[in-house]
Amino acid sequence: KGDLSTARYVPVEKTTSTITSADIKASGEVAQLPAGAIGAAVGTTAMHQSYSDEFDARSVAGDVFGNSGSSGGGQRNAVALFSELSIPAAKGLEVQLAGRFDHFSDFGNTFNPKLGILFHATEDLLLRGSVGTGFKAPLMQDLYAATGNGFPTFIDFVACNAEQQAGGATPSCNPAQYNVTSSGNPGLREQTSISYNVGSVYQATNNLALGADFFLVKTKNVVGIDYGDLTRAELAGINTGNIQINRDAQGYLESIVAPLQNLSAQDVSGIDFSVGYNLGRFRFATDHSHLLFFKEEGFPGTGMRDKLGENGMPGWRNATSLTYLPRDNQSVTATAITIAGHEKAVREQGNLSNYTSVDLQYVYQTKKIGEFTLGVRNVLGTTPPLDDSN
Repeated sequence: KGDLSTARYVPVEKTTSTITSADIKASGEVAQLPAGAIGAAVGTTAMHQSYSDEFDARSVAGDVFGNSGSSGGGQRNAVALFSELSIPAAKGLEVQLAGRFDHFSDFGNTFNPKLGILFHATEDLLLRGSVGTGFKAPLMQDLYAATGNGFPTFIDFVACNAEQQAGGATPSCNPAQYNVTSSGNPGLREQTSISYNVGSVYQATNNLALGADFFLVKTKNVVGIDYGDLTRAELAGINTGNIQINRDAQGYLESIVAPLQNLSAQDVSGIDFSVGYNLGRFRFATDHSHLLFFKEEGFPGTGMRDKLGENGMPGWRNATSLTYLPRDNQSVTATAITIAGHEKAVREQGNLSNYTSVDLQYVYQTKKIGEFTLGVRNVLGTTPPLDDSN
């Protein structure tokens, strides 16, 4: 028997992230219209972020399998200016105008406006709608993360297609783990989005409120690479840019070298439902989010594909809570959170079942020093369903 003790090594990685920010906000009424006062809010934010990701010397030298690469780090400064107006255009009609300007030292400027409308159709029925753009700055770890190896699971569609064309067994058409070297990318841009929302709130009785909202969010420049879609692009002859795909003489995938990039796009749509009911010192509420589609283009040129219901893409989520208020300044809440079932990693082997966990929370409010909260997540200790397919 061989002695492998000399091959054992414990790598060390030290990641440090620091965020320092300051905010100034002001709000109030600025003018009077026949239907009411115009409300305004303005503000500014200044922020400094720093990030470092350091590996031990042996890992940096490439001597540790699965943990090679260089250390990374960087910093950014950001300043934001934002404003919002609430304009009573007519009786029961309110128009909301908002805008936000951001300057980031690492990728530049972005401006995002929003238009919202609230209409009280009756005393009990509120209709609302909005449209606006948004952005998400690249995370510091996505910009400056150290280089490292991983073994994500996906289907190599190039090898799968070759096996299908040859006839016989097609093991490459099942998900498998492949060697991928990834790293941060200081050249990342911000993700951009446009969102639409139309909904209503109906106060059926003094104790019962019902709500429903339709939403559509279209996002571009999403940071990340779907490696399965990357091989789809390779199969279709699409230029994969500076991503290096290494294959052996038989065409089987050996490794991928791919720094993070703004390559994905997403279109997500769904309906949110809410119900709230009060009965004495008891409060019942349920929030249900049901997706209509989750379309994603994991690599440019492969086209949008609806991934709803696939592994890791549940079609709906629900949170139902029951709150008891023993006193006006105390509350005890039990919340059941359910995630819909979805496909296993190998879809031919069926679906994972729904999963429900229960959280428990106690809140005590004081008049002078604030609010105290004590809680337990997954108080029943339920275990998520096991994906045994891969």
